[in-house]
Amino acid sequence: MQGSLNVGASKCIDQVKTLEESLQSEILYLKEELTKVVVELVLCKREIAQGGSNAMITVVTIPSKVDILKPKAFKSYTELTANVIGQFVNHSIFMLNHQR
Repeated sequence: MQGSLNVGASKCIDQVKTLEESLQSEILYLKEELTKVVVELVLCKREIAQGGSNAMITVVTIPSKVDILKPKAFKSYTELTANVIGQFVNHSIFMLNHQR
């Protein structure tokens, strides 16, 4: 019994160590990528601050107005909640009256 527990515990510890090593390598990779992104961001900010002579940056906003039709039977969350509470109260009163 003790031997099988030791084997199981040993397997679990090995799996945890493997996962830990894998996560550490992924974290290291993500840190390196984040460093690259930060460097690129700094370069972009510097270019914009200097007037963007080497890069054309154009921001275009597209006006969009979309009418979303609601079904005629649409009820708001508040109305639905009020209906559910009202039904619960009515049912509770009905049950209390008919228990006697």
